[in-house]
Amino acid sequence: MKKLLTICTIATLLLLTACSKNVSITIIDNDKSVIVEAKTGITVSELLEQESVILNSKDETEPILSSKITPDSSEIIIKRYAKVTIQKGLETKEVELIGGTVQDAIKASGFKIESGEELNCKLSDLLVNEMTIKIEREVTITLSVDGTTADIKTKSITVKDFLDEQHITLNENDEVNGTNDALLKDNMSIIIKRVTYEKESKTKSVAYKTIEKPDDSMYKGERRIIQEGIKGKKEVTYRIKYIDGKKAKQEKLSEIITEEPVNRIITYGTKEKMLTKNEAEIIVKKHWGITQNTGNTYAVVSDGLKSYGNKNYYAFRCMWRVDEIGGQFHYSTIDFKYVNAYTGEIVSYIS
Repeated sequence: MKKLLTICTIATLLLLTACSKNVSITIIDNDKSVIVEAKTGITVSELLEQESVILNSKDETEPILSSKITPDSSEIIIKRYAKVTIQKGLETKEVELIGGTVQDAIKASGFKIESGEELNCKLSDLLVNEMTIKIEREVTITLSVDGTTADIKTKSITVKDFLDEQHITLNENDEVNGTNDALLKDNMSIIIKRVTYEKESKTKSVAYKTIEKPDDSMYKGERRIIQEGIKGKKEVTYRIKYIDGKKAKQEKLSEIITEEPVNRIITYGTKEKMLTKNEAEIIVKKHWGITQNTGNTYAVVSDGLKSYGNKNYYAFRCMWRVDEIGGQFHYSTIDFKYVNAYTGEIVSYIS
């Protein structure tokens, strides 16, 4: 009996020794791995806790946490939960994977990597929570700003992204030939105009007016300046737009008269002026084609000033020499004309 007990005790010890045998386990956590010694019989969860490996609620392991370490166990793979953002142009998608790679995430998003496009990481990279994967295309942009022009390669998506990348700050009034959210295209030109505004005041003259007044004490045709005109002054304020330091546009903001102009005043005659007899005779001679009373052929004789109604006329006769008697020439009247004493109008009869 004593011998039988001894045999059972030895068998139990051998069994316990076999059960508590240590094995080498490789713990793989994304791109990190570590080899640890683990006792057989403990669970994966116990081993990870023993090695201070912290799992998040959505992380998974292979084998599962409740699995026990056996002499055949060799590795534990930790599959981390990752919620990642994939960007392509202005489009953004989010995917959730456990233990996946960048390639897995792109496939899950439905995006395609086109010719000429690149990633900001490798397809084989393991996913990390809150990771951003960018599908990018490099383009060449011609940038003109602050007096310089340069061709710049970029993977930015929009005009705003590109300007931020180049550390270019736009002031409130600056102008860009494109909206901030415009997509960049290869060989695109972006021109930035630095715009500033200034106020400027100038003193300018104000023209005076010329006022004409009738004066019945003056004859028609007479004019007299009774007050000289004096220009006034005004202050004009402008808003001036400068583009890249050069004046581009001017807008009038206000106009204030500082000195009123003095008007020029002119009087003009309205009184009718009567012709003299000699002036009337010159008129009628011109009508008859007679330049003078010489040559003893024609003679112009005035019959004086005649009044008919409210009009005055000078009466004239044109006479033709017909004979000579005793050294005296005798004339015969061949035409009568009347000259308006005011207008110089010639009429043949008066009614």
